[in-house]
Amino acid sequence: MRSNVPLFPRSLGTMRINPATWAVSIALIGALSGCTSGSSTQDAQTATTTITEAKATTVATLREFAATTPPSAITETFAPLDDRELLGCNDGRDPANDSSGSWPGSITQTLKKGTDVLGLLASIEESWKSRPGWKVTEINNDADRRRLEMFSPDGYQYLVSAFPSANGYPELRMSGFSVCVYIEGLDPFARF
Repeated sequence: MRSNVPLFPRSLGTMRINPATWAVSIALIGALSGCTSGSSTQDAQTATTTITEAKATTVATLREFAATTPPSAITETFAPLDDRELLGCNDGRDPANDSSGSWPGSITQTLKKGTDVLGLLASIEESWKSRPGWKVTEINNDADRRRLEMFSPDGYQYLVSAFPSANGYPELRMSGFSVCVYIEGLDPFARF
């Protein structure tokens, strides 16, 4: 079963997304969204970063990853970078009433057949490994995909994945998770 999902921007039309793909994406977001308790960098970010700043940093980095792809190679883009519910961090301040969250965002680019998506990922890896303080690691790689897990010096997390043939077309999937931000009285269903 497939569903049509509006694209961003609207002028691009719709794309078909396999529900299994959504399930895997949600599982990855949950697995990667945890905040590191006891980290001095994380504690400093939680105390000083607003959710607006955390979201802006996450979105800017995702867009920088996406800009690696030549526009002529992109057939469809799915970029839900508008308001989202935060992922809980459970940073230990108040386990019964967790008031901290990480802003999640993602961009998926479906590329023209024949596009060297592994080359695009290698370009991202090379560029970001050379940036001071960034940690870039390959994870869960197999014949169907190659993934990079990336951590910024200030505690943001990213997952960039290349799928040479997802539903018959190459795809580049980029997910980002902001630092955990403490918000007094956080409504768990609030969107930012």
